[in-house]
Parts: sequence; structure tokens; C-alpha cells
Amino acid sequence: MVSALRLLAIFAGVACDTTIGFAAEPKEPPKPKVEIRWVERFRVEGLTVDRIVGESGDSPGYYPHAKPIMILTAKDIVEARLSKFDWLMNDVVVHHYSATLVLTKDARERLAKSCPSELAGIAVSRDGTYSGWTYYTTDNDAKVPEQSKAENYNPSWYLGTDRASAESIINAFKPVSKD
Repeated sequence: MVSALRLLAIFAGVACDTTIGFAAEPKEPPKPKVEIRWVERFRVEGLTVDRIVGESGDSPGYYPHAKPIMILTAKDIVEARLSKFDWLMNDVVVHHYSATLVLTKDARERLAKSCPSELAGIAVSRDGTYSGWTYYTTDNDAKVPEQSKAENYNPSWYLGTDRASAESIINAFKPVSKD
């Protein structure tokens, strides 16, 4: 009887060590899902989502289209940029971060072809969370701000002091080495 209990204890110990070994292995964090959607200032039945996004204080908010224009993958991105800038807040320097994805020529062309009119609102989301909207235009008139032109559009996020979120976006879209 004692030897049976001893064998059971040894088996349980080995099983626990194996389980602990699996649990201790680091897992790669999931890559963020990045979508681009057209937006409207008012809800449009069958076109936009039912709830307003980004409404706060002075901002009236917007309604993203129900279907994304693009779900970005690494093949749509030429470069992922992390920007750090410092703000002086209460006599203390606070680091703030933003992430910008530079689109490929093909991604820019697909986006421009899907533009519902010459001027539209566009928003980008990361894992379902939107980061404001901007104007997007296929008009190349000199009077149009450069960052609004289709040929210059790059999705970006201001992430405040959240460096980890900025880095997760950058790391998800790093070019794959061809070696």
C-alpha cells in the first residue's frame, strides 16, 4: 500500500512539473486587428453602425460604416513608425507616443478606389477602438492640405503615455525579413 501511494505521489509530481513547464512558456501577444472605415456625421440606416463613436465634450462624434474598407496586414504596410514627444505637465516632462503606418502604393490605390465621393471622412480602429477621424480626399488641388490627400494618407494613433500599445502596433506591422 505504501509503495502504491509513493508511486502515485511521484506520478502527480511529474505531472505537475510538466504542467508548470507548459504554463511558464511565454506566449506571443495577439496582433492587433487594424481596420479602416469611412465615417458619416449622422447615422445612416444600413450603412453605418448604430452607435456614435468619439462623442465627448466639444466633439460631436461620428458613425463608422458597418463594413471596413480594409483590414490592414503587413503586406499593406511599407513602414511602421513610433513617435515619441514630450509634454511639460505640471513642471514634469511626460513622454507621449503615437504610431503611424505608411501604406503601400497598392493599399493607397485600393483605398482611393473605394472612396464614396471626392471628400470623405475616414477613421482607423485598433481592436475595435477608434482613434478619431480625419478628412480624406482624392482631389489633388494645391488648396487641399497634404495630409488629407489620398496619396499621403497614413493611418495613425495618438496613444498618450501608453508606450506598450504604440509598440504593439509597430511590432505587428514590421516588415517580414526576406532572408
